[in-house]
Amino acid sequence: MPFWLGSWSKDSLHSILYYLKYVLTIVAAYRWETFERWRKSKKSDRKRYNLENRNRL
Repeated sequence: MPFWLGSWSKDSLHSILYYLKYVLTIVAAYRWETFERWRKSKKSDRKRYNLENRNRL
């Protein structure tokens, strides 16, 4: 245990860890949602690109 945590009580440490876990879960969910949206848009962009190339030929 780091020396600067020695003055803290276990309860405050637990609440901070719980809060961090909560925040990280929200951030991860948001990141995953934006990643999925980006991937889907990339997929549709690729489809559009393929269609344009097919029309050009």
